[in-house]
Amino acid sequence: MKNFNDFVILHLTQQFYSDYPLSDYPQILRKDERPYTVFTVKIDGLDFAIPFRSHIKHNHAFITDNRNPEDKCGLDYTKAVIITNQKYIDYQSQPRLRSHEHNVLKGNESKIIGGFKSYLNRYKRAAKRPDVERNKQFCRFSALQYFHKELKTSASASSTKRN
Repeated sequence: MKNFNDFVILHLTQQFYSDYPLSDYPQILRKDERPYTVFTVKIDGLDFAIPFRSHIKHNHAFITDNRNPEDKCGLDYTKAVIITNQKYIDYQSQPRLRSHEHNVLKGNESKIIGGFKSYLNRYKRAAKRPDVERNKQFCRFSALQYFHKELKTSASASSTKRN
């Protein structure tokens, strides 16, 4: 698999979405008309894809556009996925970012990665104790729940599909 030294902005392939269908993986974001643009980063030997999205209503994100407080845009950590196969990366397409979002990202790479690492560590701790209600709620809307094997979390109830 390609090594993401710092980060790369890409699209995921249709094969990724075929292998992770909405019916089994409802927390993985998808759009019918176009692919999600993702910010990719390698952490602890795993390649993560963090999607850019709008309508973010929580704090587990790096906001790139908050001109409209009701419609914040940015990188949503809760919808990050692990890229488990090179075939899931679309190297042919050219992702486009709005210029103001690109400007916000520039120079903030370490802040984005640090924020995601914090989220990831909190997720791993919560996933190990799903019997605690706040942990269960924290993990419930995260796409990482489908990647417990890769994350090496000990919770098994939600580690494969659904939730």
